[in-house]
This record gives sequence, structure tokens and C-alpha cells, in this order.
Amino acid sequence: MNVRDDRVGVAWWRDAVIYQIYIKSFADGNGDGVGDIAGMIDHVPDIAALGVDAVWVCPWFCSPMRDGGYDITDHRDIDPIFGDVAGAEAFIATCHEHGLRVLLDFVGNHVSRDHPWFQAALSSPPGSPERERFYFAPGHGRDGELPPTDWPSIFGGSAWTRESPTGEWYVHVFDSSQPDLQWRDDGVRDYVRETFRFWYDRGVDGFRLDAIPGMGKSGELIDAHLGSGRFVPEESPDVPFWDRDLVHDVLREWRAVADEYDPPRFLVGEVVVNSPERERLYTRTDELPSLLAIGLAKASFDAHSLGETIRRVHESVTSPAWPTWTVSSHDERRPVSRFAQGDLEQGRRRSLAVHFLALCLPGTICLYQGDELGLDNVDDLPEQLLQDPIFARTGDRTLSRDGCRVPLPWSEGPSFGFSTGASWLPQPSSWSSLTRERQANDPHSSLSHLTRALRSRRRWLDSSSSVEVRYPMTGVLQVARGAEFACWLNTGGVPVSWPTSWSLVERSGEGGDVLAPDEAAWFLRSDPSSTP
Repeated sequence: MNVRDDRVGVAWWRDAVIYQIYIKSFADGNGDGVGDIAGMIDHVPDIAALGVDAVWVCPWFCSPMRDGGYDITDHRDIDPIFGDVAGAEAFIATCHEHGLRVLLDFVGNHVSRDHPWFQAALSSPPGSPERERFYFAPGHGRDGELPPTDWPSIFGGSAWTRESPTGEWYVHVFDSSQPDLQWRDDGVRDYVRETFRFWYDRGVDGFRLDAIPGMGKSGELIDAHLGSGRFVPEESPDVPFWDRDLVHDVLREWRAVADEYDPPRFLVGEVVVNSPERERLYTRTDELPSLLAIGLAKASFDAHSLGETIRRVHESVTSPAWPTWTVSSHDERRPVSRFAQGDLEQGRRRSLAVHFLALCLPGTICLYQGDELGLDNVDDLPEQLLQDPIFARTGDRTLSRDGCRVPLPWSEGPSFGFSTGASWLPQPSSWSSLTRERQANDPHSSLSHLTRALRSRRRWLDSSSSVEVRYPMTGVLQVARGAEFACWLNTGGVPVSWPTSWSLVERSGEGGDVLAPDEAAWFLRSDPSSTP
């Protein structure tokens, strides 16, 4: 395997950049309008050319696709719309040939309601072993017509659905098509451990673990008293159905499986909980080596907001664990639109600047597909095309994640080179100026700036150096990495002067002798006696 191993004794992921692929929207290899494994294989050289170290592939497993593939019916097979296991193995091998490691997305909290286990549970009586894999309970009221508890769903509405007009209710912290697994069941735990081995034995280098606090339920069917509305884990007090101790028993088992391999396989967890103290529990030495740090995907374009986010993340991991930073993902509104304030070009400058900031931080970095092109969120998709179950459950299109999942623009032509047919979601005509083909030939493009930054990061940044957050002037964030490197980000409205006696390494803007508004720059100390 031709992957990069240039520091003896240091885990590859400690300073890696991981490119996130939402497979359905990445590249279509067979012309049916849906991204697939063949399309990914075709573009592995393009991913490698960015200078990243690994790819994270969103779920490619068998699924009815009610939640974009996160509702799984078979974790050891590939959905036919994407390909087959042989194609998956070919993709893994191709990535390794180009120096890229491969992470898969694993959903442990729930399965699809079409999963054979859940179908068997529905056809079995209350108290049966088939039902012990899930959370079933009788309802309240004269005829059991009321949910067993008041638990709300992250996707809106109740976290309970009745299996039939006269039957029991089952728990789903997300959509009703995604019944939650019962992690006290030994059969569930055995199956998942063997599933990890199934993919590790096929060359997979690790997993991104989806929504893992949901696996920690107390087992007590007591009300949460949260009131109406969606469940928002980071804002909620402690509840009996999220972030309970059971999850840590499971994670220790998963870590033990990962450590069976040489080198050990990487695990990074999506851990959204209500305090840094709770987050730190997930990074104990026998649990997760890294947490997905989504704070930069939530922060506003403001020096203090970004700086305090960085501080909080560092408070939320326990050494030797490491944050995995991300500025956006398949679940978040694209940063170009978040930062735009009505001006997409300003949003692109700001998004690129925040990516420069993320790339200078100690830890692993995730880059979501299309952010390297400066794509904006597509907020005007026709409602009849929206597929996100959050929209279906709430009716609020501002919560829909479809807008960040629109297929990528590769080149001129039909579907901007994504497919030879019509893409499953329409791409805006304004993306004709943002295609990868066009940007690759423009040294001033978002793609070119970011590619240069990725190369410089590898050259200049040492993952072992410390990080210090400072505010040298109004609207300016400085992140110092040790004594020799600093990143400045100007979130104010006026240009600022360079730090004296420091040499410019890279910048997200176009030149001049000042740091412009909405620009980030990297500096190396040229005078040992100077301060940035």
C-alpha cells in the first residue's frame, strides 16, 4: 500500500486531511443520475491531486434511502444503486495505490425499518427475542394510544412510533424509518464486531462513527420533560435516551477490534453532547482516538466566535486523543452560504479563509466534497424534490440538508460532468464558473488556493506543536502553533498590517501588503526575537 508513513511511531491520522465523499452526489459512472462506486474510482486521481491523505465514504450499504443511506438493511453488502462488494474492494485498492486511506461511515444507533431484524420483530409477539434487539414498549392510555414517554426526535416530532393501531411502540431518535438498536443485546454487539472485521479484512482503514451517543440509553422509560420541538443534543439537559454509560461499554469493544489489526484501525466519532466534560469521556485511552469537531461548522464569521470554538474543542478531548476538525459536512449548510450575508462572493472568501484556519490547527481535518470549489448551498430546490426526512417531519425547508448534497460540478456539459444523464438533484446554472475543470486551470481559484495550502501544511506544520489563540487587534484572530508558525484571520471590515519580522507562507486572498477583510494568511517567524 503506497500510503504516507513518514513519521515512525506516529499514527497516520494525527495530522491527516480526510476528504468526505457523499457518494450519491460525487460522480456518476453509469449514467443513471446517481453517484456510484464507478464514479468514485474514476476520480480517485483528482482526490489525490488535492494533497489529502484519506477519504471518508458516506454509507454505501444496502438501504431504501429514506435518509440518504443512513437507514441500513445490510452492513456487509453494497446497495445496487452504488455497485457491489467487488467494486468496493476495487475502490479501496485504487485509493491505496494513490496513497489514500479509506474510512467508511458506520451507523450504530439504528437500522432501517426494512432490516430483516426489524421485520422479524414486527412479526413476533411482545417479549420475544426478536424484539429484544430494539426498544419496544406498550403505550399509555386506555388502548395504549399514547407514546410510552415524551421523548422527542432529533428530526422533529415524537421519538416513538406505534407498530400498528393495536400494537406496541418502538423508539427512533431520528426518523420513524430508523428504529434504534438495543445495545444490551449480545447478538447486536456480536454482529457489529464481526461487521467491522468484515470491512477491515477488505482493506478499510477505519470508520467514522455516526451519532454514537444515541446508543447510550439508560433503559428506563421515564419522561425527559423537554417540552415540544426537536431534540437538540448539545442544548439539552441530561436525558435517559442519549449519552448514557452503556455507549462506553460498546466503544471499548469497538476499539479492541480496531486494535487487533496492524497498524490499528482508526475510529473517529460523531459525539454531540451537552458539555466538554461529557465529550472527554469518549476519548479515554480505550475508547475513541478522535472526535469529529463540528464547532467550526456552527460558528459565525467572527474572530471571538471562531477562537472560542477552538478553545472549547481542545477542552473536550483527553490526551492522547485528537480532534478531527470540519468546517462543513453532508449535515450542515455549506459555509459559503452561512457566511455570505447576501453576497456569495464574500461567502466564498470567508469560507476559504476559515478552511485555511482549520488547516493550521493541530489534529485531523475533514474537507467536505465541493467545499474546495467554493460551492454555495442550493436553497431554492423545489419542495417536491426534497428528500430529507427532517423536512418531511417538520415542514421547515430551512432544516433540509438536501441543499448541501447537490451533485458536484466537474466540467462543462450536461449535469456539469457529474453524469451523462440528469442528476438526481438539479445543479444551479451559476455553478458553470465553479467546475473543477475550470478552477484547476485558474491559479486564483478556490481550488488552487486550497491545494497550495494543503501542500504547505504538510511542509510546515508539525502535529506535535502547541496551539494558542490570541486576538492581536479588533476583528483579528491569531492562532499560533508553537513559536515559529502563526495564522491570522481578519474578520473585521478594514485591512490590517502584517505582523513585523514574520514571513508570509500562504494566504487565502490575492496579494497586497496588508491582510484584507475576509482573508487568512500563514506566517513563519523570520526574526527569532520578534512576536507576532
